[in-house]
Amino acid sequence: AVLRALKTWADVCNHGDGDVSESGSIENLEHSGSFQIELETGSRFTLNDHLRILDNQTVVVGGSGDGNFVLGDNASLAGTLLLKASATLSGGTIKFDGGRLEVEENSNIESSIQFQKQGGTISLDAGKSLSLESNLGIGNGQNLSLEGGTNANLKFKNGSHLQNQGTLELDAENLTLTGDNASFEAGSQLLVLQSATFTNTPFNLSGTTVEILENAGLTFDNSTVELSQSSIDLQTGASLQFDNSTLEW
Repeated sequence: AVLRALKTWADVCNHGDGDVSESGSIENLEHSGSFQIELETGSRFTLNDHLRILDNQTVVVGGSGDGNFVLGDNASLAGTLLLKASATLSGGTIKFDGGRLEVEENSNIESSIQFQKQGGTISLDAGKSLSLESNLGIGNGQNLSLEGGTNANLKFKNGSHLQNQGTLELDAENLTLTGDNASFEAGSQLLVLQSATFTNTPFNLSGTTVEILENAGLTFDNSTVELSQSSIDLQTGASLQFDNSTLEW
């Protein structure tokens, strides 16, 4: 298949558009600002160069949906990567350095995910889901904020899991997290700002500080929860609920 650009790719990016109709690849990418990649259904676009999204820059992945954006190298995310259409990101490593991943349609990430010192944000639109097929590890001193609209869902698939050594903030109404297991190291923090549910997840919170803010709620559904030596702070109107779950102290 052919990837056709009427100008050089750098020129196309500077004008804000890039189109992929079937499949293609780019070896070297230069861009001076924000740009958009349009993927048609079933198309596959491979970027073999390092994708650097600087602070105040946005890269949009749009199109008709169900395209595949393949990272041949890594992506450094200090700005915003916006999945405007349903897409799969695969290959390479997405490195958050204070940046944002915004998901407007159901999408899947097969790429590895890492957090630099500043951490990052994943934002899900209302009712949308993001499936992760690699582990999500938050290092010591790092912060991940999960935010967005109501009834969003973060899914861990194919053996992937959540591991927190830093701070995980849950800031979306009725956010659901589903996965094989989740572990929080001693000294880490779980901060609930609205309402969230962990479902079908063996969960180890031993030695963790759990803080549920005013009128917020945290629910464990059909899960096994280990709470030994953890600290739980429920502010005014906050709730902690266990549905069909096993609690171990």
